[in-house]
Amino acid sequence: MKRELPLVITALVGLVMIVEYFFEIPGASTAAKEMQDWAIIVAAFALAVAAINLALTHARNISQKRPGWIHSVLLIVSLIITTISGIFLGMDSGAFSFIFNNIITPCGAAFYAMACFHLFSAAYRAFRAQTPQAAALLITGVLVMLGRAPIADVISPHLPSIANWLMQVPNLAGMRAVTISAAVGMIGVSLRILVGIDRTHLGIGQE
Repeated sequence: MKRELPLVITALVGLVMIVEYFFEIPGASTAAKEMQDWAIIVAAFALAVAAINLALTHARNISQKRPGWIHSVLLIVSLIITTISGIFLGMDSGAFSFIFNNIITPCGAAFYAMACFHLFSAAYRAFRAQTPQAAALLITGVLVMLGRAPIADVISPHLPSIANWLMQVPNLAGMRAVTISAAVGMIGVSLRILVGIDRTHLGIGQE
């Protein structure tokens, strides 16, 4: 029963959402809205559990003085201050806005800036023109980067047009193909979950 009940609930919720989206049946919209509200509540509790688990994990690092425990101290202090300021002072308060605008946003920008160096290194290794496909990728990447650079018009007046054509025709066609493939795959996975074939989302494996 412990395994069948989650499968039944999953199937019923999925069917209600499908029926509400494709058909106009009285009561289906209300039921779907209620389920969406419950999903938000469950997600909020899951986030709280994850935050508690994160705090406990780093508390153990501090108590056992593991390497890098000072970073765990900073994380827990930041978590407590941000939580208190957001819950008790409000997200529009000066303290919470200061934390978000002067700490979280700059750290996020720094993270993405550092990620650019890793992407550049990976692109350098991937763009080695050892095959015709790699050569085409290398030439396309160089043309797009030069065409989007501020000095594109100085190098050649045709570079911006070439870059725009590459982004709007071949790139757009490829992205649509990827999107359609992902949608078909998502439909297949959803059907497997609804009929109970795929049970990995419940942590009980496939049978």
